[in-house]
Amino acid sequence: MNDKLSDEELRNIILNVLRIENVDEIKQYSPKLKKQMIKKLENIKGTSYHQISRVIGINRKMVERYIKG
Repeated sequence: MNDKLSDEELRNIILNVLRIENVDEIKQYSPKLKKQMIKKLENIKGTSYHQISRVIGINRKMVERYIKG
């Protein structure tokens, strides 16, 4: 059984967790709000910083920094 999420599954989870209409919205937010939102994604099982980065369109290093910071 594969525990990894597909990009589409992850996208749907992100939309539900963050209560937004489109993942592209995240890029429009201020750095502080963006950090708060991305931090909420750290407990999603079956994903990685790289996949989160790819799905929301934000640099992986930034995603990692926001989550670890």
